[in-house]
Amino acid sequence: MIVKTRYILLLALISGCGKPSDTVSQAPKLSHIATSEVSHATSPEEDVTILARQLGDSDPKVRFTAAEALWRMGPKCAPALPQLIEHIDDEEWAHFENPRRGAEVRTMVDRAIGQIEDGVVPLLLKCLHSPKPARRRNAAELLAARKDLRAVEPMINLLTDSSRLVRAVVAERLGYFAAPQAALPLRAALKDDDWYVRMKAASALARTKSSEVVPDLIVALQDSEENVRSAAAEALGVIEHAGSVQALTTAAKVDKSQYVRRAATESLNRIGKLKEQQNIAIDGGNE
Repeated sequence: MIVKTRYILLLALISGCGKPSDTVSQAPKLSHIATSEVSHATSPEEDVTILARQLGDSDPKVRFTAAEALWRMGPKCAPALPQLIEHIDDEEWAHFENPRRGAEVRTMVDRAIGQIEDGVVPLLLKCLHSPKPARRRNAAELLAARKDLRAVEPMINLLTDSSRLVRAVVAERLGYFAAPQAALPLRAALKDDDWYVRMKAASALARTKSSEVVPDLIVALQDSEENVRSAAAEALGVIEHAGSVQALTTAAKVDKSQYVRRAATESLNRIGKLKEQQNIAIDGGNE
């Protein structure tokens, strides 16, 4: 009964909250919430302190509701950053009265952290060394979203992580930075023992737009897993390098997977349109 009361009263808090950009004054005061933990908040600072404490509640519905209230506070939720960081790997689902509606605690925690500018990156970098794979993985996702170049080298080190999911997420997210120093490690990741990692590495290499990775992607067109071959074919189309035409043509004709053949055909069409546009531009310049 006490847990349910905490949850219902926290819902009362966020029911009047506006968008993340709204000020805290537009939300109901926590002094209206009569629980043993939430008594007489008299300022936004106290509101944040109480909500930060609620993030440690044993009930995921309470944690979700507290995180949502912090998110709605916008940048003013910054004092709760240490507590929010502790829940970036909170993957419990909070199911509300409507069984068709669910809300992942971590999703709302991530949104709240997204409202904060200062002090986030150093804490997330520390999380990359956590013994918990989920925390390492989710920290990499949040760092990539911020595109802070301080995260590139530490994330490259995780391409050899013991967890396949960590390696896969890191490979994919490194592509977001389009950092030159990530190209070589990502090329090595194309030879990872796990096909999921190889697939994510191929997709990430597409973002480099570099002709240097084309030979590696052409080799990946021969991978034993169709998902890897398909990702490599798509990546070659994004890079739009003429040197991949022959390999893509072969894949489009003879690959045993229809998905790979389709991806290779689409990439060939993309490269063909580019060459056509270039020829038009050259002919136009000669007139």
